[in-house]
Amino acid sequence: MDLKKGASRMLRLLVDWAPFIVVYVLFESLRGLVPKVVLRIDARTPLVFEQSLFGAPLSLIMYHYRSLIAEYFSSVIYAMHPVDAVLLALLLYAHRRGSYYRYVSSFMITSIMGLALYFAWPVAPPWMVLPGTRIPNYLARFISLLRGATYGDPNPFAAMPSLHMALALLVAYYLYVSYKSGWVRGFAVSWPVLMLFSIIYTGNHYLLDAIIGLIIGAAGIKIGEAYSARFEAGLEKVKRRGDLSLKAVDSRVSMLLEALHSYSSLDLGDAEKLFLGFRRMLGNARRRHERV
Repeated sequence: MDLKKGASRMLRLLVDWAPFIVVYVLFESLRGLVPKVVLRIDARTPLVFEQSLFGAPLSLIMYHYRSLIAEYFSSVIYAMHPVDAVLLALLLYAHRRGSYYRYVSSFMITSIMGLALYFAWPVAPPWMVLPGTRIPNYLARFISLLRGATYGDPNPFAAMPSLHMALALLVAYYLYVSYKSGWVRGFAVSWPVLMLFSIIYTGNHYLLDAIIGLIIGAAGIKIGEAYSARFEAGLEKVKRRGDLSLKAVDSRVSMLLEALHSYSSLDLGDAEKLFLGFRRMLGNARRRHERV
């Protein structure tokens, strides 16, 4: 029995995590195709957007106010993508299972939309257009030293949209709605702000990349929540129908058993055993249904 329960739990774990893992692996695999299939890279639109607002690109403005502490801080925050998304998935699955399923739906939709835009609008990041504005990813360098191999981004033109911002918004939203703790909600509100600072300070994204990323993240949340609500409503409807059907069958069996006691010329003891056995089967079916 314990072995059967263990196998059932493992199967449930695989089913619950399969969508998240499959989408993430496909996303990482397919985004590397962008440099191989696109014919034109946009290096102007986000740059002109910032120049029209601030007179100069934000990465270039921040370049004049650099400090070693800010470099290390922004590098670590930047490197938390997509670790933050994975950690939140683990946290919600352990403590807020309902929120986990909604979060995964939003994560899948956001990733798909982001990947589509990578192919539709490949954009060169600031560090590629403005030499000297890139801050080294110190955390990635440290991990590379431990592994004995250098890390290379499979798609250096993945600036538009900023999935760092899109997923930071998802993390913030589901943390905020899933937990009532003041410090958790405070962290949730601050996380997109910290990520916005880091992606611009490190020269990896323009402001326009971040804005489009926030729009995609918000759309992913909206669509994911709507899909999850429809799915949960449909599941509840099926369960209600199942409960009513089981009660109706149980009632008819009871009426038939009483009729046999009153009018049947058959051996009532055998008939009662037969229908009691059927009732036990019905009870087992009801219990299996309730576990589902």
